[in-house]
Amino acid sequence: MRRILLAVTATVVFAGVLMVRADVEVLALVGESSITAASFRQEMIRRGGTLPGQYATVEQRRALLNEMILFEAQVERARADGYDQDPVVVALQEKAMVRRFQEDQLEASLQTVEISENELKAFYDAHAADYARPERRQAAVIYMAAGSDATEEELQALEAEAAAVKAEAAQLDPGTRHFGALAVRHSDDRVSRYRGGVIGWLATDSRQTYKWDPEVVAAIMALEEPGELGPVVRTNSGIYLVRLVDRDAAKTRPYEDLRDGFKVQLLRQKRDELRATFMSDVLEGVPVVINDEMLASIDPVGPPAENEKTPPPLPGR
Repeated sequence: MRRILLAVTATVVFAGVLMVRADVEVLALVGESSITAASFRQEMIRRGGTLPGQYATVEQRRALLNEMILFEAQVERARADGYDQDPVVVALQEKAMVRRFQEDQLEASLQTVEISENELKAFYDAHAADYARPERRQAAVIYMAAGSDATEEELQALEAEAAAVKAEAAQLDPGTRHFGALAVRHSDDRVSRYRGGVIGWLATDSRQTYKWDPEVVAAIMALEEPGELGPVVRTNSGIYLVRLVDRDAAKTRPYEDLRDGFKVQLLRQKRDELRATFMSDVLEGVPVVINDEMLASIDPVGPPAENEKTPPPLPGR
């Protein structure tokens, strides 16, 4: 087919519909590069060409083609000036190439990874204990502070006062499981005194740690029925009264509640394994030699870590 050149706003475009070169529909030639009809259609689609009215006229399509020609012309000029050998450009090209390589060679395989129902159930059975909530208790306390220099007589007096308060608590309405107004009058714990002495939940799991003295926690854990009063407890910090407010039995979260989370976790794990295998296979096909001495001789570029002391500079002469 005869080529007809037409100058349009300082660019060169080909009039007519299509040219054929090596069984490829070529819309325009720009130096050593070509713009095919297929690439032009893809660009129209990328720019929203599937919307009604987009690129419906020859003028709209010509404007797009002129943009593509201008881009290719800049590529030709940049290549002629050696920019394709610029280290920054080469590095960007290599990164783009690796991304495309992974998309073609790895991503498709990652999308085929599946987790069966049997795998999910087996994972749940193996890890059910990790998702179990231990038995826990909610208590109320009255704390009577004792100074570090308190005498034995002073401690005994506090214990007697606590015993009297305990007797009053036993007379509270049966529906009251905490210490009510008694905590306001007698407790030195400012956080709980205005809530009837009620503190947070304490789990029987021994891995848990609390701000309360171990003797106090042990006394709470020994209580069985909500509303039950514990003994007067002496600790190094003072005297305590404890009362069980509520008790929550141990629970294991059901499989149905955890299934979707397990699936995400196992999919990530399988894909990580597949990715690691892929990278290992890639390395097996490429010889690698490392100069360990040179690596060790390279100085760090950042400041030293806080625990590393830099020697002081030598005094000037």
